[in-house]
Amino acid sequence: MESDRYICVRETSPHNSIVIIDMAMPSQPLRRPITADSALMNPNTRILALKAQIPGTTQDHLQIFNIEAKTKVKSHQMPVQVVFWKWITPKLLGLVTQTSVYHWSIEGDSEPAKMFDRTANLANNQIINYRCDPAEKWLMLIGIAPGAPERPQLVKGNMQLFSVGQQRSQALEAHAASFATIKVPGNENPSTLICFASKATNAGQITSKLTVAALGAQPGKPGFSMQQADLLFPPDFQDDFPVAMQISQKYGLVYLITKLGLLFVYDLETATPVYRNRISPDPIFLTAESSTTGGFYAITRRGQVLHATVNDATLVTFVSGQLNNLELAVNLAKRANLPGAENLFYQDDPQESTTPSKSSMDGPSSDHAEASRSSHLNSYLSATDPMAMTIQELHRITDGFSEKRLLGKGGFGTVYKGIFDNGEVIAVKKLHNMPGLVEDQFKNELLNLMAVKHQNIIRLVGYCSEAKQIVGEHEGKKYLFYREERALCLEYLQGGNLEELLSDGSRKIDWEECYKIIKGICQGINHLHTGSKDPIYHLDLKPANILLDRNRIPKIGDFGLSRLLPSTETFVTKTYSGTTLPKTGPRRCSQKQC
Repeated sequence: MESDRYICVRETSPHNSIVIIDMAMPSQPLRRPITADSALMNPNTRILALKAQIPGTTQDHLQIFNIEAKTKVKSHQMPVQVVFWKWITPKLLGLVTQTSVYHWSIEGDSEPAKMFDRTANLANNQIINYRCDPAEKWLMLIGIAPGAPERPQLVKGNMQLFSVGQQRSQALEAHAASFATIKVPGNENPSTLICFASKATNAGQITSKLTVAALGAQPGKPGFSMQQADLLFPPDFQDDFPVAMQISQKYGLVYLITKLGLLFVYDLETATPVYRNRISPDPIFLTAESSTTGGFYAITRRGQVLHATVNDATLVTFVSGQLNNLELAVNLAKRANLPGAENLFYQDDPQESTTPSKSSMDGPSSDHAEASRSSHLNSYLSATDPMAMTIQELHRITDGFSEKRLLGKGGFGTVYKGIFDNGEVIAVKKLHNMPGLVEDQFKNELLNLMAVKHQNIIRLVGYCSEAKQIVGEHEGKKYLFYREERALCLEYLQGGNLEELLSDGSRKIDWEECYKIIKGICQGINHLHTGSKDPIYHLDLKPANILLDRNRIPKIGDFGLSRLLPSTETFVTKTYSGTTLPKTGPRRCSQKQC
């Protein structure tokens, strides 16, 4: 798949043949017998490139055919084996050998021209991509290699960036990359950007980065400032790595796809994370830009063809509301002429208010209601079921979520000590606004904690989920948008967590107490697995998530990554299940079977 126009499949049984699928007419595939080892369909026209190894040699014979005219356009015999090839433009084939890279034009009778030699960092690498920028002034070659001895499952990604004008290469660490162009304010000439993603181990720690940088300086003109952002992989995807990147010029978004089917979406100009979700349970090995929709196509190992693109109707409101990023929302609306920004326009003076849920709007709003709620709070820990709280109430009992009430920080939230007027104490976990994950994170932890009651599982005593109206200003205009506030209220445990206990040499712990803690953890896990109709798998069990009360009774907490798994299904097939994106989110995904 060299573009969104054609998919070319080589079949080896019962006979060697190729199947060409026109994406405009997928139900009418074209099948032709061939003897070639590899076939590439031109991204724009019905021109086919074929490659076959000459028997008894390491040489490859290359041919280019015009399918409609049924004529051979040109052919060439390479003196060495071509290990990777790709259409880098509709008129140019990129040919990669073990040592060098060549370009072969379909026009005229020219032979492949050598462009550069491969750098040392690509030695013994499996080449997975080769690209050029729109002006053909910059070239980029990417390969992967076995992982480091301390983590062999995480393969290495290496990139060679070559300047045609300077005839110079730079070796970089990257698994996936792409070129883009952008207009910088004050500069009428477009700037060429390279965007690349890397994931590597450094001193035993995994570092995952997205980098957007400008190529080639324009003297006297404003330039693009390099942007970087972390790639946040879920805990059970630590050995996953990027395999493809597509950039939507229409939306100015970066689509980063991993081998295990994760999709990361970032803003190109600022490297701001916009969305993350798993779009396929099967490995993805090919992608192509969708020029008509501003999205992309992907092919999985099972032969599924996936199409993902932005939902125009909800993107702006998602970015302004879920991500609390007014500036990015307005820029996206202007960049792609998207709806949603007009609803942000606001005439009054800036203010901040809270939009109550329907249940609170329907209920009493008098002083009596506040007094009633206060009486509930005074017996909060004795309540049978978790109670709903407002963000104002949590703000009050945590002293404005102040640093002096801070208990700890995690990947999905920050925990504060909440103290009621009667002296009762709870732990308030205020969730971060993480792109695309907050809603799932909140629902998972809330539902799972409400579903289980056990002495070795932390107890949920309350929760908060509401939208706050915020008024901001952008380019002289005032905009009204919503910020989601979510928090979990948990029983407060004075003994800290198991990680702190184990790492504190001054705190003695004998074998009897060790056994009590181990037994309690096992009892809690057993209850999660067997105490309800469907088992709950924690997926992030570690000492930091084992909390201790004053008597060092262990309680399992932090259920944010857990999944309810039907007992008839296996753990492997249901982990991070689901191949379609939520209808209410900023993306939609459709699937076709080829």
